[in-house]
Amino acid sequence: MRSRFDEELRMLNKELIEMGALCEDAIELIAKALETNDEDVYKVVRPISVEIDHKERDIESRCMKLLLQQQPVAKDLRLISAALKMITDMERIGDQAEDIVEIVPYMTAHPDEKFPKIREMAKAAQAMVTEAVDAYVKQDLDMARKVMAHDDVVDNYFSQIKSGIIDIIAAARDDESLPYRGSPRPAGTPLATHVTTPPTVSPLRFTSFMTFSISAAFAASGQRTALSSVRERS
Repeated sequence: MRSRFDEELRMLNKELIEMGALCEDAIELIAKALETNDEDVYKVVRPISVEIDHKERDIESRCMKLLLQQQPVAKDLRLISAALKMITDMERIGDQAEDIVEIVPYMTAHPDEKFPKIREMAKAAQAMVTEAVDAYVKQDLDMARKVMAHDDVVDNYFSQIKSGIIDIIAAARDDESLPYRGSPRPAGTPLATHVTTPPTVSPLRFTSFMTFSISAAFAASGQRTALSSVRERS
């Protein structure tokens, strides 16, 4: 009976590794797309995101069967509970990757040479996913703590990118329009008509806004990975 349960746990670990690898692939493709301004990256990342969703459902089903059929306790119960939490976090990382690739085409017309930190941020987030899954499979608390600490690195990149964007916008204040500020509503113009009229947004401001959105998504991915590491320790 125990040997069968151990085999199920090995299969669970295998599927978690595969799901983590898919998350790594998605982040890596995004990082490359930001370097090459590849507008077609969505066609590659979208199927990966779908596969991540399938993995989440498969792993969730396996975990529920283990809970119902084996009724694990103590350490075994914690392992399965942590796996259920982790797949939710990894599925969200897949969704965020898909959100990012939807923004990439808007960046291609105005390459992001001014924001090199975003590529480093992508690599840091990718490393966190790899190490978080390894920590779970190996039950390595030191590695889990390392992942949690590495979240500060991703947060620092986010702060640097945000500060850089603020500086760029401030420097161009005299001749550039703030993103989504729009123009005043003329007297007598219906509000609904006015708000649906796209405001004038400068290329630099628009690129800055898109870059901020991407960095925020990477930061959120890092936080979710760190949360998974916390659950591994519990």
